[in-house]
Amino acid sequence: MVDYLPKATAPVAFNAIDAILSAIHNDPVWGWLEGYAHLYPNQYVDTATFCSQGPRDAPAIGLGDLLNLAPLGTPEYFESQQKIARKIEGILHDRLFGAMCELPNVPTAGWCPPFQQTITGMSGGVGGEITVPVPSSATQVRISLRSRTVVGGAWGVLVYKRPAGGGAASVIQGYDLSTSAPSGQSISTFAAGGQLECNQSGNNGNVSVFEFEFNDGCAGTPFVPTPQPAPTGFLPRVVPPTAAVADLAPILFAIELKLEELLRVERQVAIDQLPNQSGVDDAVTAEPDVEIDATNWLGAVITVSGVPSSVDVGFGTPQEYTGLGRVNIGTPIGWYPAIPITASPMVIRPMPPETTRVTVSIKPPATATVAPILPTNT
Repeated sequence: MVDYLPKATAPVAFNAIDAILSAIHNDPVWGWLEGYAHLYPNQYVDTATFCSQGPRDAPAIGLGDLLNLAPLGTPEYFESQQKIARKIEGILHDRLFGAMCELPNVPTAGWCPPFQQTITGMSGGVGGEITVPVPSSATQVRISLRSRTVVGGAWGVLVYKRPAGGGAASVIQGYDLSTSAPSGQSISTFAAGGQLECNQSGNNGNVSVFEFEFNDGCAGTPFVPTPQPAPTGFLPRVVPPTAAVADLAPILFAIELKLEELLRVERQVAIDQLPNQSGVDDAVTAEPDVEIDATNWLGAVITVSGVPSSVDVGFGTPQEYTGLGRVNIGTPIGWYPAIPITASPMVIRPMPPETTRVTVSIKPPATATVAPILPTNT
């Protein structure tokens, strides 16, 4: 099996998301995926290693694959998001592989696959000219005249070989096209590298087509990703306009989507990793400035009695309080930011990492109790 190799134009290494955005930005087929670029791993990649791993099977995707009908924050929602992310990641990988990698060609019976070049005479009787780069490892070229279109006048083509780094060019082939029909092949040997320069003399409109084959340094066959147009019914995202930097808006929008997704994942992982709770334990009265031992707590239920009339009360059920009090959660080395008491009873869960203590500060004459939520094995 022949490994894929980096294209000649590919960098030695690249940032995956930057490379994806560069490949799909404003593309009529792939551009709709810009908003999903954050679902691909954001990392720097060695191009040779990336290409040697070969392409993946690109999944087909439809509008139904992008829909998540599960309630936000539920395990089903989280599982559906993971399935969507895996499909999008596979599609983006396919496009990125096409941008970076190609399958190398090896000479068949001593020659690389042929390619053709057309030389056309220009206006005013000035001849045409083309330049053909010579692969750095090639030392021979096989040239064939494939066709010619004669407008008139005496004309011909001279093929020069110029060495690598410049210097004087030398003639390696000559063709009198006034009389020559498409011919067989002519083989020339030369020092590796450099370029061929084909100069055509004659009238405007005279056209010749030549075929070239080198004995080494064959051009690779690029990997062609499966086209992925936007699914039918998909509503493209609206890119906010920018006044100065045209490409800033889609980048910021992708970052915003990524942050939203990370926050959803963080909430779900925090819930999934909690052990089973045994329910609410016996409540203790919260005394002013007294710390309550909260070691191993999963959460706490704060219940307030005797709310004074001076506390602002919002409409609706449950009542929402402003200025009633606060809960402080601490570790052995300090305190987390205070949590306002806005309802009663109020559940705080999950507890921050390494929680060992809790204090409740309440506006007199109100009183508060704290009931711990404990794991089943406590």
